Amino acid sequence: MPIHLHIGTHKTGTTAIQRQLRRNRTALKQQGIWYPNEAELLPGRGERIPHRNIAIALNNNAGPKPYSGDELKAIARSIIRNSQQYNHTIISSEAFWRIGFAAVPDLYSPEELWKRKQSNVAKIRLLFGDADVQITAVLRERGAYIQSGYSEFIQATHYTKDIQSYLASYCHSWDYELQLQAWASFFPVNAHAYEDLCENNQLPLNFLRRLCNESLPSESLAPDAKPRANVSEPLATVAFKRFLNQLPLPHEKRNKLHHKYSKIFQKAAQKHILNPAVRSLLGINSWLSAEELEALRSSLAAGDQNIRAHLCPSLVSRPIGHQSHVGHDQVPIRAMTIEDQQQLINWMLSQKPLKPAWFSPAELEA
Repeated sequence: MPIHLHIGTHKTGTTAIQRQLRRNRTALKQQGIWYPNEAELLPGRGERIPHRNIAIALNNNAGPKPYSGDELKAIARSIIRNSQQYNHTIISSEAFWRIGFAAVPDLYSPEELWKRKQSNVAKIRLLFGDADVQITAVLRERGAYIQSGYSEFIQATHYTKDIQSYLASYCHSWDYELQLQAWASFFPVNAHAYEDLCENNQLPLNFLRRLCNESLPSESLAPDAKPRANVSEPLATVAFKRFLNQLPLPHEKRNKLHHKYSKIFQKAAQKHILNPAVRSLLGINSWLSAEELEALRSSLAAGDQNIRAHLCPSLVSRPIGHQSHVGHDQVPIRAMTIEDQQQLINWMLSQKPLKPAWFSPAELEA
């Protein structure tokens, strides 16, 4: 009775998959598929789905942990014991992908980073003993994955550096080969191409069919009356968050301002025909120029071939030599420039100027 540990990656439909698993828990149990909530893992707990907290608690990095060591042991025992009642058990969180990586990777050599990763995965193996735990990863074309990851990193942290600095410091994040090899040292690993799972616009169902049963009926997942897509923010608003990250503001205040300025931009975007400045900023769809994206994809080409040969035969790579387009829809690349960034900052601040009160000692200490 396998326990499927779905580790990501981000922007591969993980949110849609988890939402459908949560909404259809009862029906899926009848199909022999268990997606446990917290009450089923720890006595007296609620109905929420705690899988992200499990991953955070399992991560060796310093910081507050949602579960103690004893609670993690109890969770593992519950998963192992209860999984025997079902054909398949699914634990899903992108946070598993980040397990073992240092918060400040520049302090470590690549060899040290991957040793940390291996050590962390080994402890997870020890926690689950000889239970049938299988790793599932969904891989996306890496040129798009990397740029999306950079945007999310800016939004989730106080990162201020440009994408070239990000490429130099965080290349381990998209090293699919070493990531899956680290897990494969201790668990069976299965990898699927995101683009494959999107077939017929049925990603959650296709995901379940790959993991559990190719003949799983369509009605296993009830139609979502209020589907919510995890849509990426425009690059312009992400770039403004990077500007806010440079200001001496508390984390919560910075996030609130980002939300306010994003709403201002999105509202203006609805009327962009009347606003040349916003119309220009809306056209930005890449952190990298066509030439830079070409160089990045060229640097990944040999690794992609190796990943297809050993881990994920249908991994997608964009053709080298097509510099004028990005993505499946063949949209011309419009990269963010220094001039664009200055125009963006000027326009945003013209709509809502910074207030000195935001930088007062009382506000900074709040």
